[in-house]
Amino acid sequence: MSAYSRREALKLGAALALTPALGSGAFSRRAVAEDPAAAKPGPYDDAVLVDGEPAALADGSFTIAVLPDTQNYMDYTHQKAEGFPFDASEQFMAQMRYIAANVESAGGDIAFVSSLGDVWQHQSLAMDPEHERRGFRRVPNPIMDAHLGPTDKVHSVEMPLARAGFALIDGKVPFSVVPGNHDYDAMWTDAKFPPAATFDPHDLSGLGTLHPGGLNNFRAVFGADQPLFKGKPWYVDSHDGGADSAQVFAAAGYRFLHIGLQFDALFEPAHDSDEPLYLAISRHAIDQAMRLREALLAKGYPLFIDSPTNQQFVVLDDAKLTDLAEHVTFGFWEKFDADRTVVRFATSWATRTEDVDALIALL
Repeated sequence: MSAYSRREALKLGAALALTPALGSGAFSRRAVAEDPAAAKPGPYDDAVLVDGEPAALADGSFTIAVLPDTQNYMDYTHQKAEGFPFDASEQFMAQMRYIAANVESAGGDIAFVSSLGDVWQHQSLAMDPEHERRGFRRVPNPIMDAHLGPTDKVHSVEMPLARAGFALIDGKVPFSVVPGNHDYDAMWTDAKFPPAATFDPHDLSGLGTLHPGGLNNFRAVFGADQPLFKGKPWYVDSHDGGADSAQVFAAAGYRFLHIGLQFDALFEPAHDSDEPLYLAISRHAIDQAMRLREALLAKGYPLFIDSPTNQQFVVLDDAKLTDLAEHVTFGFWEKFDADRTVVRFATSWATRTEDVDALIALL
């Protein structure tokens, strides 16, 4: 089995995050010659730190605290009890204590807290009963099972940590929690789309197609009938036992409605077609990104990651980079070598055809 670093996984995962189906066969990294052992500048080597307190907030302003993907903090393997150098969960607790100390009811400016899911890391079942009843069949997946195999420690360690963290803000501020794929009871590999016999870390389609299913674990902590939400005046209503929910909060003289939808909602059919909502709402952005990708290849630019998503990663000469920066906004990814840089171009639902045409002309 090929070994690969967390850095490599993050490179690949950045583009994969918007890939419709893990293991769709559309994702692979284009080979770009480099020495993996060679030292490369860090992405923040040129960062400038400014002393002093941040600028004061304008009158009437407020903050929505967002908690994305906390699963690595809660992961039972990332705690001292499992031999990890420190308790990663303490980083999560520190964040929650900071939020609790800075909510509006405590004299701060945080009016609402939104957790985006993937609260904990592991699942408790090899496969959920609903998919079993529908005739699906799972197959072993050496890579995923080794890292995310079902374990009772999601009940004894990870879920209690999550509950304790959110208890720190309970009664102090309205908040929302939705399930991500890690928060489902099971995450299994479909027998129709099994993993590759030999896994290539540069081609994540070799992981096979993963399915999540079952929400009993999530509902046990964040269900509508659980103490964190039951009877709260700001908790408007819920669906699917609390997997989808709505909250209200007031700030800056306005009353806001917040709607939180579970991960699975993106794969329901769009209202006017059989196409999953995820694909329907991302179609325009991806079409524009593919036009840009084709132009980059036609002009001889090497792709750092061969991405099928709305994000395109390309290696540019620094001289070209400087010229483009006068006309185009793009994201710095990392230095490739002394004279070249990896940048990211991203499209969206609002990207106009003429804007992509103008970028292509500048290239």
